[in-house]
Amino acid sequence: MKKILFTIILFAIILSCNMPASASSEDEIVATWRGGKITLKEFEDFALRNSFNSDPVEAAESHMDKKREALDIMINSKMIWNIYDSLKLDTVKAIKDAYERRLYRTAYNYTLFTDSVQNKIVTEKRINEFYDLLKNKYNISHILFDNEETARSVYNDIRTNSNDFGKYAKEYSNDASNKDNGGNLGWNIITNFVPEFSDAVLKLEIGQITEPFKTKFGWHIAKLNDILPNGELGSLEKEMKNIRYAILSKHKDDFDRINNDWENYLLDRYNVFVDSQKVTDFVNYFRSLAQKDITTACDASYYNTGIVLSHFDGDTVYVKNALDNISRSVNVAVQMKKEIPEVKTDDVHGLIFYTHIFKVRPLITDDLGYTKRKDVQNKVKGGLTIDLREYLIEDYKGSKDQEKEWFEPYRRSYNLKIVHSILEKSFYNPSDTRK
Repeated sequence: MKKILFTIILFAIILSCNMPASASSEDEIVATWRGGKITLKEFEDFALRNSFNSDPVEAAESHMDKKREALDIMINSKMIWNIYDSLKLDTVKAIKDAYERRLYRTAYNYTLFTDSVQNKIVTEKRINEFYDLLKNKYNISHILFDNEETARSVYNDIRTNSNDFGKYAKEYSNDASNKDNGGNLGWNIITNFVPEFSDAVLKLEIGQITEPFKTKFGWHIAKLNDILPNGELGSLEKEMKNIRYAILSKHKDDFDRINNDWENYLLDRYNVFVDSQKVTDFVNYFRSLAQKDITTACDASYYNTGIVLSHFDGDTVYVKNALDNISRSVNVAVQMKKEIPEVKTDDVHGLIFYTHIFKVRPLITDDLGYTKRKDVQNKVKGGLTIDLREYLIEDYKGSKDQEKEWFEPYRRSYNLKIVHSILEKSFYNPSDTRK
């Protein structure tokens, strides 16, 4: 029945569609079908992100077979939306509902939050500085001490003759993983080390040693043995995700402060009711009980669990919700034999924010126009492709052969044409003679 229905709908689509307009000389078309097209630039943007790890060099050196495979993926992703937009089925309504939910989540998580919080930490200057640090590998040796006195005594002995560094490492270092190797840490990216260590080493010339310095591991003396270019480093675009994560980790305190300000701004802007005094009273009472016994502190019978801490548009956070959230954290710490975290008012405010953000998110993203941005909409559509396949391809299991078999009749009916001479121009590399 499903196949018959698709055939009827497909025939109607074919009759109603027109061929796309011809491409301009500045935007050559690599593929066309009734109701759609893909330009060379669109293909390169898509393939670079999805098939070549955002690495222009990898894309330029790729074989034509890899480009054809990337183009096939893109055609299927776009063509299924032509089918989707033309169908009038209950299953499609379900997908449209899912699209709306994803739209608000994507607009907030991947664009608005990035612009409002992350980009205040991950600045262009910090990105470039961090990328520069990745360009070299460093061969470093170190000696780890328990105390500053011993570290300075050894430093005074070897500072005039760093050639004895390995001998002193074997004798004095508390780092069992490398002391027998003269304290040699091997070849590393400098950002792999804690900031105090990397900052000290970056001040050295090859062959020099640092004065004693302290990290969370103890006291160190480090020696820079050599520096070589990092031949494994990818392009800035390829490394960007890891760079952003590393910068956010390094500046966590700044991130937490800016993020708290942002959350408070959103709650105030949309008049989310938060009873800050009751939040403070709850946290103080929990702490007082925890000083005696953490089990008692997590016992709901000691609280008026119906007290309201916040509410917005039908959603309410009670003392019970806050206590349950804290109790889960305590239980995890106990099971993993870790130190029980200190409860803070920020913990409860975090719960309040994440309870209400689901209804605040559509308001702020609509008000600031993020849901209307094409990059956001395209990202959402791309993420829904799998949902569409599950609805439209009977018993779809993610098989490439199955997907190809399902799409093939549609490709023929939609009069799909691929211009291979244009595809060959993509990521043009004059030295590549492969076809």
